[in-house]
Amino acid sequence: MNLLYRIAIGLSLTVVTLSSGCRAPVADASPNGDAVEAVLDRFYQTASTGDFDGYFDLFHEDGVFLGTDGGERWTVAEFKKFARPHFKDGTAWSFEPKTQNVTLGPSGRFAWFDEVLESKSYGVCRGSGVAIRTESGWKIGQYNLTVPIPNDLLRDFVARIRGETQVTRIIAVRHAEKVKTGDDPVLTPLGRKRAKAIATVLRDVPIDQVFATQFQRTQLTAGPVAATHELKPEIVPAAKFAQLAARIKKDFVGKTVLYAGHSNTVPQLVRALGVETVPALADGDYDNVFVVTLRPGDAPTVMRLHVPVEE
Repeated sequence: MNLLYRIAIGLSLTVVTLSSGCRAPVADASPNGDAVEAVLDRFYQTASTGDFDGYFDLFHEDGVFLGTDGGERWTVAEFKKFARPHFKDGTAWSFEPKTQNVTLGPSGRFAWFDEVLESKSYGVCRGSGVAIRTESGWKIGQYNLTVPIPNDLLRDFVARIRGETQVTRIIAVRHAEKVKTGDDPVLTPLGRKRAKAIATVLRDVPIDQVFATQFQRTQLTAGPVAATHELKPEIVPAAKFAQLAARIKKDFVGKTVLYAGHSNTVPQLVRALGVETVPALADGDYDNVFVVTLRPGDAPTVMRLHVPVEE
């Protein structure tokens, strides 16, 4: 999945709160297609309402999930680790089945299915897989989520995917809102909220390293992102932005890194990475996210995004 697409999805996630009064339906182990369709319907319902336990209870213990990215082949335990942040605090993804086809195996113990799904983030998708009938009901043994690509566009997508292997991306953010006292101020409540919002936006982005300056406000801003990706922020002196840019271009080719800096060092880092025109940050600009893309043979590009937070 393209990194900028992941960020856009993060910015447009719908938060749905799960009512504590909802009860899971009784599992149906009947050897018929309707029972399998009911499991699939609940699969999407539990995802859209953030019901983590209900969602993963639908998987067979040996189940496998295949995501849209080539590296996304997960066992249930691996998929839980990836998915848990999505379900935290009632957040989730949403897919609406448009068509469902279920075929029972000769013994009635297995079934295979394929579906057309609609997603606000991905558009038209296809879900397919295998269901296994157990004493406790039908369980998903394998689920494969794909995004169909028109044949006329396939060659262009293949070329882009092959070119992505050496693409380096730097996500640069200014520290969030800080208190106005002290030599090394911490974040305000709004600043802490913004740091969490940035982590939510970037939770699907495969970040390989997190950098922050020696000040608390940048480390506290980068902290939630680092925690989400199980990384430890590396401290880089604020004045060493040029050295950091050189190191990124040398040691992080094909990787994605996050830098949390200041109103002056963020534009300076972006320029040091080769971007000629960089907008300045005003004193009150805290919601900016700069995504710098370095491709071999091409001039560096930058995209400026915003992470809004309600006060």
